[in-house]
Amino acid sequence: MVGNKRQIVIDAVNHKETAIIPYELSLTRAAAERLKKEFKARHQPFKLGHFIVSTGDGHDVDLKDGRRQDHFGVIWRMDKKGDIGVVDNCLIKAPDLDAYQFPVPNRVRIELGCKWLTRWQTRGLFRVFSIGFSLFERAWTLRGGIQNFLADLVRYPAFSHGLLDRICEYNLGVLDVALKHARKLDAVYFGDDWGMQHGTLMGLRHWRTFIKPRLARMYKRVKDAGLFVMQHSCGDINELFPDLIEIGLDIYNTFQPEAYDLERVKRDYGDKLTFYGGISTQTLLPFGTPERVRAEVRRIMQVMGKGGGYIVAPTHAITEDVPTENILAFLDVVKQQS
Repeated sequence: MVGNKRQIVIDAVNHKETAIIPYELSLTRAAAERLKKEFKARHQPFKLGHFIVSTGDGHDVDLKDGRRQDHFGVIWRMDKKGDIGVVDNCLIKAPDLDAYQFPVPNRVRIELGCKWLTRWQTRGLFRVFSIGFSLFERAWTLRGGIQNFLADLVRYPAFSHGLLDRICEYNLGVLDVALKHARKLDAVYFGDDWGMQHGTLMGLRHWRTFIKPRLARMYKRVKDAGLFVMQHSCGDINELFPDLIEIGLDIYNTFQPEAYDLERVKRDYGDKLTFYGGISTQTLLPFGTPERVRAEVRRIMQVMGKGGGYIVAPTHAITEDVPTENILAFLDVVKQQS
């Protein structure tokens, strides 16, 4: 029986070695439905044993044609293998900020989400408020694609600064509402992919110029409220770690083993950052055997869990290409700790 899961996560983030390494398992809709059926077939309740629970400002509307529209007006053509999809419209067709009206943070939705974190089912869990597509990703979705906004950084730097400022101001408005409920929260999570398999998409110089100053403002707002800062970025962002630590990052997700030397990263940054992820959804979980999954999860927990600073989890939400037995193998290992 696991005790206070929230305190276990807090201790791990504070770099205290815990008897149990906290864990998390995110699932796409298709994978979740498949796993529910498997639990039912085994006459077991569908309980994953999460240590973390989250809410956020994002919401979307089903357009009933295989597409969804998010709260910024971006339309996503849904991919059956995931829950995100592909951008299907361009809201800012030219580098002109007057062409688009930004949304206003939905105070009611944000406050209801924070209240939801205190319901009885989530008591004792580490509570996170999430802002996805927080800077770069929101900019390129509004511009209709990554390539468009990457070109803007070079061709239209004044426009790019302006667009990122507007996105940052929206996020700060969201935080103003959410952080009034800071006593219900433990951390704020920002999602923003900057990495490729090797290196960053825009390079260190452009990241420091366009992303870091706005990120620092958002991190400071969270830290001033006494909460931990979590940052998600897929890919290899090793060159950004010193800057992220400088501006206050506590927890880094998603930590792909294909992109990092785990032992080296743990040695270099393990006393400064908590790493969240590490179990590959690119190779191990979709293509490994259950035995291989169990062995690798144990190995990574042993390497990354020393001295605290680790939350074991798949590197992304599990998609339908991951065999059910491999999901169960992951759960077997992390649950056997208790």
